[in-house]
Amino acid sequence: MLIGPSARRDLAVGLFTVIMPCMLVAQVSGSGLVAPRLDEAAVLRIAHMDERGTKSELEIPQARVDTMGVWHAVQVRVGHTNRGFCGKVNGCTVLRQRTVLVDDRTGRVLHRSKQKSLVPNYE
Repeated sequence: MLIGPSARRDLAVGLFTVIMPCMLVAQVSGSGLVAPRLDEAAVLRIAHMDERGTKSELEIPQARVDTMGVWHAVQVRVGHTNRGFCGKVNGCTVLRQRTVLVDDRTGRVLHRSKQKSLVPNYE
């Protein structure tokens, strides 16, 4: 019996949705929650995030670990600009968010991402 690519994809998605929660339950309920190997300071050091130049509580980098053993290090920087469109609307607030995912077991960086958004100051 031959099945097409869309049927194989649907089968793979179905198996993933069935198997993945079972793996998560087995990992968490089998031995309870395992204490992380890394601490918050070590994760922020690996992610190259520090508190230099922070102006508010929002800008201080933070790290948290999820149940799968992946640390999420997040840093938000807030600024102001009057360039381009922002010069016509009384300036804009610039929000820059940097996220780094670090594996707790190996200490390696899994993913890095940056987001920038402009919020116009209409007054």
